[in-house]
Amino acid sequence: MTKKLVLDTGKTVQQTLSDLARLFKDMSIEEWVPLPDDAGPGYTIKFMWNKKWVPVASKLQPTKAGNIRMCYRVINYVWEMQLRGITGVVSQAISEMGLVATGTADALAEDYALLGLDNNTSPEQIKEGYRKKVKVFHPDNKVTGDSDIFKAIDRAYKRLMAAKGQNP
Repeated sequence: MTKKLVLDTGKTVQQTLSDLARLFKDMSIEEWVPLPDDAGPGYTIKFMWNKKWVPVASKLQPTKAGNIRMCYRVINYVWEMQLRGITGVVSQAISEMGLVATGTADALAEDYALLGLDNNTSPEQIKEGYRKKVKVFHPDNKVTGDSDIFKAIDRAYKRLMAAKGQNP
């Protein structure tokens, strides 16, 4: 019988999103999105690596904060191994990860991060961020299009505009 280990993190979703932003900046990755599961605390982080989308997902932790932190830890670990020159193991791990050539403060933080914005931006900035992301992730875009990300961007835009008292 396998034992489930619960990640005991003192970090909030917003803190881990900030940590992810710094990590991806260090990795020179500009395109990444946090995708919370529609139901339940699961989380997926997708990022563009060598012109391919890499998904890292966690659903086993009992909280969103735990699942997003688990995704962060996986990405950070793989990056640390890459920096140490353990590229064969990293390449294999990345391959196995899938690389082939609500109104709460946390939910709003997720939405801002998804649109590539800082918290508390203006409705005009939200519209601009939305338009930029839609151009990149629209399913008709053959290079970077992704229907899951596109749907998440649309939901985030609508929630942020509603939170600002604006019609999307």
